[in-house]
Amino acid sequence: MRSQNNYIDRVFVFAAEKDYSVLEYSLPSIKKYIKAKSYFLVCDNISFSKFFVKNNPISGFKLLSENEILGRSLRKVNLITNKSLRSWYKQQILKLILIDSSNQDEVVLIWDGDTIPLKPLNFLKNNTLGYYISNEFHQPYHNTINYLLGFQKPQNHSFVAQCFVVRVYWIKLMIKSIESRHKCSYIDSIIKIANTSKLQNFSEYELMAAFIQRYFFFDTFIINNKWFRYGYSICRSPANAYKMKENFDYISFESWDFSLFRTIIVRIIFAPSFLLYYIKKNWKR
Repeated sequence: MRSQNNYIDRVFVFAAEKDYSVLEYSLPSIKKYIKAKSYFLVCDNISFSKFFVKNNPISGFKLLSENEILGRSLRKVNLITNKSLRSWYKQQILKLILIDSSNQDEVVLIWDGDTIPLKPLNFLKNNTLGYYISNEFHQPYHNTINYLLGFQKPQNHSFVAQCFVVRVYWIKLMIKSIESRHKCSYIDSIIKIANTSKLQNFSEYELMAAFIQRYFFFDTFIINNKWFRYGYSICRSPANAYKMKENFDYISFESWDFSLFRTIIVRIIFAPSFLLYYIKKNWKR
């Protein structure tokens, strides 16, 4: 059955204490620029208690604890042997659990808390869902898709783009397909993959995109607008993010980007494109 909802029902924002300086800007912007019926902030237990104390920027968001969402599955997640990547896999499993636990007729948006929307975003058009893309390529992700679903990802571009929108019943069908193929829960399958090597072997965005683009491509479209990953390198602070709104739809401030060396490299790489943009802009005037 195809859902006819042409709006976002739930926005799930994922964040941790390290993202707090960004959340001060990202959460109000999410409420302002992404229209939805309800908004949720998902965080680990330590951040959960601190967000309750510093509650000014979370107005309008319902707080959800990661461990409460995982429930009995937390024991399974703790079986991931690579402790350095355990939290990384945990968050991806959380996203799938939250989507799967939503009503099958709903439209859900997953959003990374370290990412600030800079203008109104529209993920829906004529009852189809829109997807931002990137140039990221990591071969183990594609190997995992083939293992879990039994086919290769049909698109060349990546869907690892800080956000992902779905119709819930699509993902319920994907989960059933994985469990039918492997004769165990999808969480067990992901944990098995996590324990096969020390690499990052799994991307929930790429997995969902592969399934959706194979079976529901006619209900999707690509959003060709630009977004930017190196927020700290270019802007230095989330407070300066909105200066980029003419260039990009949203910008992320990821913790790994905060270093002087990376700032120098990123600015060298992107300086020509930013310069060209401003030349064209002033020439039109």
